[in-house]
Amino acid sequence: MIWIAQLTDTHLNGGESGARFERIAAWLERFTPPVDAIVLTGDLVEVGELGDGAEVYTAMAERLASIAPAIAVPGNCDDPEALAAAFLVPGFGVAPLGANTVLVVGDAVAVIGLDSSIPGQFEGRLSAETLGWLETALAALPAGMSVILAMHHPPVALGHPAVDGFRLENPDSLAAVVRKEPRIVGILVGHTHGATVAAFAGKPVIVGPGIHSAMTLPQEPPTTPPSLIDFAVQPGVALHRIDGDTITTHFRSVAG
Repeated sequence: MIWIAQLTDTHLNGGESGARFERIAAWLERFTPPVDAIVLTGDLVEVGELGDGAEVYTAMAERLASIAPAIAVPGNCDDPEALAAAFLVPGFGVAPLGANTVLVVGDAVAVIGLDSSIPGQFEGRLSAETLGWLETALAALPAGMSVILAMHHPPVALGHPAVDGFRLENPDSLAAVVRKEPRIVGILVGHTHGATVAAFAGKPVIVGPGIHSAMTLPQEPPTTPPSLIDFAVQPGVALHRIDGDTITTHFRSVAG
């Protein structure tokens, strides 16, 4: 079996978000045995506030490399080119396409990272080139290998009006691939800053908890002062256990 840690929505900006990321990294560093891989599902850096974020991506990749092999996909706040350059993943026979890449974990699991970002927009889309590359990557994997898809934007509505309008714009195109690929055991996403589980094309969609903050539902008791973003919530991480065609997820928050 394989254990994968999912980190998402760090929004590193030179402020408190860096300390929250380090809290998660230090916590994972104490695992015995260590996790087998780390997946980062987007919005890692506040690009613009920190230039293109190249140095920050590199520092983040180096920090996580001491813990486990890591793969990252861009979100709407990221620079895909700078992110891809920092999180280089050795090829397994199919070359990366921009920020689309594959991390093979042991001989049992492959994580396929997909770039769903659209420059300058909050919503996401998988381009025709990305979808074609995904099919090529799946065809290159061994028949018995379990597959995890990772991207930033959820392909389904999650019942949160503030973010449902900014989810993946072309979910049907992805669903067509997922439905015909039995090796896919789950889809890891970010974007909504809240641990959530849904279903898509017969597979679980797992939203990782935000490291930077949490996004509250409108019906929850209001924060003080009232805000959609709750910065008081501890940073969180999702731990995924993959055993054959089964994925089991544990959510954890990490106090300072």
